[in-house]
Amino acid sequence: MSNDSSVSRIENTKGQIPLSNVFRISNFFRDPGFSSSSHPSTPIPLASSALPLHRPPVCSFVSSIAESHREVDLFRETPLRHAGYADEVGEAFRSIVPKSVVYASYGISVLYTIGDVIDKANKESRKIVRASRLSTLRDGSILAEGGISGVDTDLELELDREPEPEPELGMDRNSEDAERSVRVLQRVVDTLVWQCAASFVIPPLCVNRIAALTRWFVHSVPFAVCAKPGVRRWAPVAAGLSIIPALPVFVDPLVDQAMDKWVRPFFNVDNPESGSQE
Repeated sequence: MSNDSSVSRIENTKGQIPLSNVFRISNFFRDPGFSSSSHPSTPIPLASSALPLHRPPVCSFVSSIAESHREVDLFRETPLRHAGYADEVGEAFRSIVPKSVVYASYGISVLYTIGDVIDKANKESRKIVRASRLSTLRDGSILAEGGISGVDTDLELELDREPEPEPELGMDRNSEDAERSVRVLQRVVDTLVWQCAASFVIPPLCVNRIAALTRWFVHSVPFAVCAKPGVRRWAPVAAGLSIIPALPVFVDPLVDQAMDKWVRPFFNVDNPESGSQE
């Protein structure tokens, strides 16, 4: 009889389930023994005898898709990454272009670095806010073991509403703000170190060494084509510029591995690539 009444409540909702019930549904799949008897307002049958005692395959499939989703890093995983090498292009043509063009190329690289720093700081701040809200939900026993407690779930499940500070939690709020500022600052330092190595130190060395090797080659080999002034002048420049598209593929992973091993443990931060899930 109870199951029939629960089914009728589903038909009356016409497929519209409140936000609070989404969490009740997820809690059911997490804990099959969960029952809605203490919450008659839930318009779905949650009796353990009416539904299977395991997570349906479709729920596992959807969860795997959500967990595998990762936001694309605009500054490191798109063609915008090559803006960090603009100074190398300017230096390559320093002898034939005005100095203002060379300085502008450095400005592009600096603006790109500043944009990456701001992007990583914002992502770290949002990550901390999400973690804090999840912690608030857990502390409020919204998803307590064995079911939902007797608290007002509709109020506590409003994620966009900031919890009102209590007098005794004033120091905790201040400490959380201080910890958030420290973590954002750590991410800023991590990004600056990464950009210095991956955009301003290693790439110039690679381009310079390739250009020097090409210059030595055209001056050493006894080929008639290498004796031409135009070849001796432009071949090193072209060789150095030709490796720029490949720099993100080879240099960036090496910098990440080196920082994961020697730098990030010191700053107590993780790799931003592993924390970009939304």
